[in-house]
Amino acid sequence: SKAKEAIDDKEETKIDSKTRSRSTTPNGKASSAKTTDSEKKSTAKKVKTEDPKTKNQAKQDEEALKTLEKDQDTKDAKRKNGAVEAKTTKDKQPAGLYTPKLSDKWKYTDGLDASEKLLPREFYTRDVVTLSRELLGKVIVRRYDGKVIKAKIVETEAYAGAVDKGCHAFDFKKTEKNKAMYRGGGHLYVYAIYGANWCINVTAAVDGNPSATLIRAVEIIDGMDEALANRGNPKVTKTNKEVSNGPGKSGNALKLDKSSNGIDVTKTDEGCYIVEGDGEPFDELVTKRININYAEEYID
Repeated sequence: SKAKEAIDDKEETKIDSKTRSRSTTPNGKASSAKTTDSEKKSTAKKVKTEDPKTKNQAKQDEEALKTLEKDQDTKDAKRKNGAVEAKTTKDKQPAGLYTPKLSDKWKYTDGLDASEKLLPREFYTRDVVTLSRELLGKVIVRRYDGKVIKAKIVETEAYAGAVDKGCHAFDFKKTEKNKAMYRGGGHLYVYAIYGANWCINVTAAVDGNPSATLIRAVEIIDGMDEALANRGNPKVTKTNKEVSNGPGKSGNALKLDKSSNGIDVTKTDEGCYIVEGDGEPFDELVTKRININYAEEYID
């Protein structure tokens, strides 16, 4: 019995093996999977025919990839060259071309004209009376929006800080308005009177000693059209002295306002600085201060 079962299992395995090696043709007839010599030749021929095609496709793909890489390298090179060119163009910007920076409308990218001699910090770190006299004949240079106004200082008025009852910083009074006075010599202190009339002062001495010189009047020597426009084109005589013959008029003519408070006039990149004058001789007249009766014994 066991021998018969073994024979039966052997036959079943043989049948299953034969079944797994057969497939069905489209006409439904069974077809043996046994490969004939002619089929082998056909298969070999087919493989041999497909090899060049596969090889050619791989070559084409490789060439296409190289082309893409080359194009990308070209684009990268153009971008790099463009950046270098832009930087070079900026570096070659001609001197004397004043262009406002977007971040700060009072700051500019260029420095002094060839004819200008900037006054150093040491010029301002002196007592305020001396500074008031030394500023006469010096020139304020105002640059904004590509425009330039130059004005000769012709009248000043000294305010001696903490000991002067006529000074905004008397008894070391310090506010948001007058804090520029505490920054030491060579800064603008700008404030308004009678509405929108902006008075400009130049600080003296050193840090912590709040004294300043009021610029009472200037003479426009360059940029008269701009100065007139800044004043609203008022009626003036042939001398045009009415444009800036007062402290409020001077500030407005130079387009200086609250936003100009604290400008360092020893630097050329903040839109306003002071330079040496032309050396033209003038007579100096010293008088008492005016319109400050509240200063009591310090009125003189």
